[in-house]
Amino acid sequence: MAESNNKLSLDSMGGFVYFSLDKILKLTTKSRDKRLRTAAVNVQKAIFVAFQKDRAQARKDKNADKYFLPFKLACDYNRPNLKMLHTSLDAIQRMIAYGYLSGDTVADPELYPPIDLENKGRDKKDSKKPRKRKLIDVLVETIYMCSTMIDDDQVQIQVIKTLITAVQSKTCPVHDHSILLAVRSCYHIYLTARNTSNQTTARAILTQMLNVVFRRMEALAVQLQETKIKTQKTPTIKSPNGVAVAPKDEVQDPPERESPNVDAAEEKAGKGNEDGGVQTEVREIVEDLVNKVAGNEGKDGKEEAKAKSVPQPNSSNAKPVQEGDVGKMSEHRRLAMKLNVMQNDAYLLFRALTQLSMKKIPDSVDPVAIKSKALALELLLSVIQNSGPMLRTHPKFVGFIKEKLVRSLLQNCVSPIPKIYKMAAPMFLALVAQFKPQMKYEIGVILNNIFLNMLASPMSSYMQKSMAVVILLKLCKDPQTIVELFLNFDCDPACEDKIFESIIIQLEKVAQGRFMSEALMSPQNEQSLRLNALEALGHAMSSLINWCRILKKEQVQMASKERKEVKESAEAEDETSQSEERAGSSRPAFSAQFNMQRERRNMIEKSILLFNRKPKKGIKFLFENGLLKNDPKAVADFLKTQKKLDKTQIGEFLGDEKEFNKKVLYKYIEDFDFRGMEFDEALRYFLKGFRLPGEGQKIDRMVVKFADQYTLGNPYSNGGKFRTADGAYVLAYATIMLHTDLHNPGVKNKMSKEQFISINRGIDDGNDIDPTFMSHLYDKIQQEEIHMTDNAPSEWQSAATLNPRKRQTMFQKQTENLIKKTENLIRKKPRAKRRSNVPGKPDRKEGVQASGDDSKPDTETPEAVKTENVPEVDGSEEEVDEWYDAKHADLDSLQPMFDLLWCPAFATFSLVLKENDETRVANLCLENYRAAVQLSSIFSMDTPRDAFMKSLQHFSLLGTSKPLGYKNVEAIKMLLQIAYTDGDYLKDSWSVVLQCISEYDKLMRRSPASQTSVDVFESKKESKKPTKRQFSKIQQVHHQNAEILREQLDPALVDRVFTHSANLSSDAIVDFVRNLTQVSQTEVYTMNETPRVFSLQKIVEITYYNMNRIRLVWTRIWSILSAYFAKAGCHPNLQVSLYSIDSLRQLAMKFLEKDELAHYHFQKQFLKPFELIMANTQAQESKALIIQCISRMVLGRVSNVRSGWKSVFVVLRIAASSSDESLVHAAFALMERIMLNYFTLISNTLSECVSTLSSFAGNKFTKISLKSLDYIQKCANWLASEAKEKEKKEAQMDEKKKGQEDRGSANSRNSAHVSPSFPTWLALLTSCSQLMTDKRLPLQTRAMEILFDTLSAHGDFFTLPNWENIFTKVLFPVFNGVGAVPIAAPQNKPLPPIPNQPKGQGAKPKPPPPRAVEVSSPVWLKTTCLKAMTRVVQLFAKFQLKINSLLPDVLALINSCTSSGNYELACIGIQCWRELMSLAGDKFDDKDWTLVLEALHSLCEQTLPHELQAPRLRKSLGLPGKSPRKRKSDGDETNETNQKPPPVSKDKDTIRADLVVPHRVAVKCEIHRQMLEASFSTFEMFYNKFTQEHVESMLATFKSTIVFLSIFNSDVALRKKLFQAGFKGKDGKIFTMIDQEVQAYGFYMKMLQIMYKGSSPKFDDSKAADARLREVGAQVFKRYTTNVVSLEGKTTRDLESLGKVVCSLVEGFSNYSEHQLKVNMPVFFPWVLKLVEHGDLPIRRAISAFISKRITPLLPFEVDDSDEPHDDR
Repeated sequence: MAESNNKLSLDSMGGFVYFSLDKILKLTTKSRDKRLRTAAVNVQKAIFVAFQKDRAQARKDKNADKYFLPFKLACDYNRPNLKMLHTSLDAIQRMIAYGYLSGDTVADPELYPPIDLENKGRDKKDSKKPRKRKLIDVLVETIYMCSTMIDDDQVQIQVIKTLITAVQSKTCPVHDHSILLAVRSCYHIYLTARNTSNQTTARAILTQMLNVVFRRMEALAVQLQETKIKTQKTPTIKSPNGVAVAPKDEVQDPPERESPNVDAAEEKAGKGNEDGGVQTEVREIVEDLVNKVAGNEGKDGKEEAKAKSVPQPNSSNAKPVQEGDVGKMSEHRRLAMKLNVMQNDAYLLFRALTQLSMKKIPDSVDPVAIKSKALALELLLSVIQNSGPMLRTHPKFVGFIKEKLVRSLLQNCVSPIPKIYKMAAPMFLALVAQFKPQMKYEIGVILNNIFLNMLASPMSSYMQKSMAVVILLKLCKDPQTIVELFLNFDCDPACEDKIFESIIIQLEKVAQGRFMSEALMSPQNEQSLRLNALEALGHAMSSLINWCRILKKEQVQMASKERKEVKESAEAEDETSQSEERAGSSRPAFSAQFNMQRERRNMIEKSILLFNRKPKKGIKFLFENGLLKNDPKAVADFLKTQKKLDKTQIGEFLGDEKEFNKKVLYKYIEDFDFRGMEFDEALRYFLKGFRLPGEGQKIDRMVVKFADQYTLGNPYSNGGKFRTADGAYVLAYATIMLHTDLHNPGVKNKMSKEQFISINRGIDDGNDIDPTFMSHLYDKIQQEEIHMTDNAPSEWQSAATLNPRKRQTMFQKQTENLIKKTENLIRKKPRAKRRSNVPGKPDRKEGVQASGDDSKPDTETPEAVKTENVPEVDGSEEEVDEWYDAKHADLDSLQPMFDLLWCPAFATFSLVLKENDETRVANLCLENYRAAVQLSSIFSMDTPRDAFMKSLQHFSLLGTSKPLGYKNVEAIKMLLQIAYTDGDYLKDSWSVVLQCISEYDKLMRRSPASQTSVDVFESKKESKKPTKRQFSKIQQVHHQNAEILREQLDPALVDRVFTHSANLSSDAIVDFVRNLTQVSQTEVYTMNETPRVFSLQKIVEITYYNMNRIRLVWTRIWSILSAYFAKAGCHPNLQVSLYSIDSLRQLAMKFLEKDELAHYHFQKQFLKPFELIMANTQAQESKALIIQCISRMVLGRVSNVRSGWKSVFVVLRIAASSSDESLVHAAFALMERIMLNYFTLISNTLSECVSTLSSFAGNKFTKISLKSLDYIQKCANWLASEAKEKEKKEAQMDEKKKGQEDRGSANSRNSAHVSPSFPTWLALLTSCSQLMTDKRLPLQTRAMEILFDTLSAHGDFFTLPNWENIFTKVLFPVFNGVGAVPIAAPQNKPLPPIPNQPKGQGAKPKPPPPRAVEVSSPVWLKTTCLKAMTRVVQLFAKFQLKINSLLPDVLALINSCTSSGNYELACIGIQCWRELMSLAGDKFDDKDWTLVLEALHSLCEQTLPHELQAPRLRKSLGLPGKSPRKRKSDGDETNETNQKPPPVSKDKDTIRADLVVPHRVAVKCEIHRQMLEASFSTFEMFYNKFTQEHVESMLATFKSTIVFLSIFNSDVALRKKLFQAGFKGKDGKIFTMIDQEVQAYGFYMKMLQIMYKGSSPKFDDSKAADARLREVGAQVFKRYTTNVVSLEGKTTRDLESLGKVVCSLVEGFSNYSEHQLKVNMPVFFPWVLKLVEHGDLPIRRAISAFISKRITPLLPFEVDDSDEPHDDR
């Protein structure tokens, strides 16, 4: 044999087997191991023969299955030889590792008899028919028996090595029953091994086995999917023989290697302690594993049938087991079959471990059972944590997890054994992490009913509460998980429980320590629990921040990607449209739809609140908002499904007698299915949903319908208890009464069972109900009270008084109820239907659903995670709830999450930070403060940000007299850190940071080490100081706080806030500046302390830091700083004011370094504060400093000043109005310097310059005023020169119009627009016009000269609109207010219309509105006013062709002066009238004369004393209301005798003061007389230019005067009454106006005589005057002769005046033509004869001259003129 051994090759299978058997044979004995030796020798012979026959073929042989028998026999577990057993197991392990054993050969039952594992201890008759076994099954069974029967450390290690090698082997696959036995073996070793190393190795190998099984299943699933995709995309490749070939044959598993724990365990074999006491318990556990899992085919036959129906895949060298050739199958089919086997293995293992984890532990704590259960949970946790897509999505696994694993989790979560429930927590977290989409409903139920309930329960232990808090902590720590919990539970109307909100509320309670006193735990445990809850709240905010950052990053990447896609596909329209669709259907739709979901949920909750108050309002609200159909069935479903509804209100609503409520009640009860239910069970089930109302009729309606529904479901014919519904009704009512009687403590005499049966006899259609049934019903009601679903009595309130043992018992009872309730909820979970497209409107049956008719159109559903099915795998697909992935959310959809979070977090962190001084707690709270501020910034929520920032300010203790601690210093640091990192989002919260910095500076200045005092400026205000003792104590605290801050707070952190302001965004820097100015204002305007300028200094600093910002931002910044500096510059403390002005100067100098373009005004903006301070401050020192600053800025940066000149001039203008001589001189010195040296630079602001010069001219210093006027004239000359240059340039450019030199054409060309420089002209001229009313005569004269000289010299540059502005705004205002208000014409004397007057020209021109000035002195009227009026008229006359349209205004000015009532002013007006007529009359056309004569008529009417004929005056004097002539002329036929004159007033003074002013009447008369003269002179001068209408207007004017005067003069009674009242003439006699009347008659007659001459070229004036002359002449002659006769030869002044008129008339006869004389003599000659008789000497002489001239030549004889006739008188 030795020679033969040399021929064998050790590297071949035969050689290895041969030599391995040699080792075994050496360990055998002939008597004991006869069969083994025989089998071994036979195998060696077979190997030797094979090598001799064909050595090459023998070396190729790799199949050792035929040689396995001796190795199996060597593993004799009944009579073990440990060395031989160890050698045999080692050989088997190596053969598997080398691939020599495939295990696929069917085992011969005779050689390998089956081992009775499944039916051990059972009757053989009941055993099943033995199944076909493969060699691998024999191998595993053998190893299993070795592990269970032999307790040796080295054997255990070798068993573990062999099993893991077999499981990992690709050539020797272990499936089905064998894989379970392999796990069972390792499980047994872990439980029984005395060596700790063996236990550790067994546990590691178990984990590795599970990983291999599940990893292979996942890999096959991926490979199958890839193959299917290739099959669909790639055509099938055919081999030469026509057989389809796939590119891949096998599953490529990762390379396998032996675990290092195995070798380590071998080295430590034999070191463990023997412990035989646990063998029996371990054996029971392992046998239970086999019996319940491997052999439980009867229970789960259907599941295993599916798994075993698929043939096992063979190795490459093995023959197929079933019909057909696997190689001929398609690759896809082969992989599917193999995957099915892998799925079955994984499922069996998973199910076995789950059932082990569900095994109940006996009351006597069994350490082995605990160890077994803990290992099962640990292995399950490993599987769940490492689960792949197949395990997470396959319906078979998912269904099992929901049904079994969840039940195991529920039991273990509430286990009293810490080791068990500690394993349940990571299990639940793993399920949440891996199975969220598939287990949405289960996760919500477990969280709400187990962990949150456990946390809230006062009866749970510390460890259980700690576990619950840890679970919530882990959930909050995972950003995606916590966000998805919010999206899927708090935003989904289909979910009743708001999980996220409940988590936050419970964490808030725990962290704040509420309800902790009810649980018996040590202070250390309570503190630990609170700290964990606090960390959980912090992690919730941190997770939300992290997820928001992820979303922002993804949004940026998505936007970049979409832009790239659009750019690449710009040429292809279809690709562009696709990219637009992708861009359009992204997260905004998701956010909108989730907001709609939340809004819908909030509305539902609002309706529930309304229902709980008043059911009708709640139902009405649902109807109105489309949340519920107006249908009884929908309402009934709502009442049944909404758990938050108040049960009492439900009962009241259902019991209402209204028809709709009855229908709802019927639908509510008809929805119950009472089939097969006991009567008491049905009644309990019915009464769980509501509380019975108190009214009997309502209860009756409910019981009637219940009895009908119960009888319908349980008819008597099918075994029901009642023949009719009446019996059920009576018994139901009696049962309710019985329940009240038995369970009401107030009822002493309880109803007995006999009484109950007796009173219910004959109720079932006259028959009795079965007494046994009645007795059983009574017992059930007596034993168990009827409770509503959510209204069961709570025992929590009494928990605090119980001892720990009773508390534990009560908690166990409570947990059992919770588990039952949770399992029922999961079991009765409504089958989720496919939802509609709108997330806010679920389709599944709920109490609240949208109306089908009124629903809005569906929109797209947000993307949700769906369960994916593995193809080609049997299994029923279960529909799952829709799960919304957090990756598809956006910031808008997460904002409500922060809304729910920030209030509890704020309350918790602030409370904990207040109560706790520990470093860790303080840091944790402050970090969460920072996180909350960041979230507020992300979501742009001001309220939470302000709340957290103000709370930080509160904890900083700055500004208080409290000592600082660690947390206070850290709060200050956190404020500074937030300002540095999140400054862009602080907005108004910057005030908190800056106030703290201000208080920090104040505190540091109070420190003895500080070299500067906090009181920068002394305040004049006396503040209330503390007492000496109080001051010393407060000062000591301040000194200590300052030292603490100096040691622990780096000043660079404070400075960094201001230096970092340059990096803030545009909006943030504006907020920063605004809040900094507010803080500075607080410092400066402190009531009880001296002002500080710390923040004012920082304002200057940050201005330097941010100088490079764009102008648009600086405009916003400076609008804030400008207002603040303007206010600070006016501070009552002079030093603060001066400091503010100097700071402003520094900033202005910095700004002036930058150039400004022509049309920008930023310089004006930053110099605006100087204007405001100058205008508002009362301190002359501040004003003087501003002048100095302006001077230094302007003169130092004069080349850069653009729009800043306006502010400079405004400041100088304000200084010019000051009464301080030094300030005025300083300002004017700067003005002079500008005018002399930099006049060319201020051309764009010349109007401001002129206004400033005008202010200087108007001050009280005459020398400065006169110099200012000279500079104003300089400005005028410069403007004129600029205008000339402009005209020259325009003339050069307009060559086509060179010949048009006519000024009129030029004027018409320029009359359409206003010159751009005219505003400056207007300002210049206005300043001069204003100075013309100054009290200083030299200034008046100089201003008037400059004004009119400028207008006269440069008037050609002005257009008509310019002149209109000049007259209206410059010239006319000079004369406003110089006299009394113009006298209006009497209302009863309208102006006579001018015949054929053009439309629109009859109205009186309105003078410009008067300026509010005092009445000027007579000196001013005689000097400046007269000259000014004259110059105005001259100016008008000079430029009449251009400004003729201003004639109405000039006339109005003259009229206003003439009719002012001031004699001097009236004389000036009349003089100007004459001047105007003489200078401009020749240029008037007919329209102009119409205006002139209209004004003349108005003036004549206004100057008549109409008050002398006022009806009021006549009545006061006791006269009739109208004069007799006037009444007669007006046709008044009222009888004078019937009128009773009013009583005469005896108070003469009253009459004079109220009605008549003699002086005024006299002035009017004189003015009117002069006006008549001026009018007549105008008539004489320009008669030839008048038309007939003009002449008629003049005649009407004089005629109206004559009529008025004649009426007054003829009213003797009136004049006498006036005389009696004290109104007398100049001579002291009765007042009369006969002289004026005669004068008017004279002018009137002269006008008629002029007309009668017929000299007018425009009309036949002689004819027009003919009849009128005779009429008026006759009236004059008659009046004269009548008066002469009445006076009887006496002569009066009035008669003499009338005689002059007569003379004039007679003299006019001499100029008549022959025809005129012939026509008029028949009328006039009789009067001439009477005049000869009664006339005075002048009249007779005139008659004589007339006769001599015109009559004598007609006589037939000559008359001698030598002898004159004698006067008879």
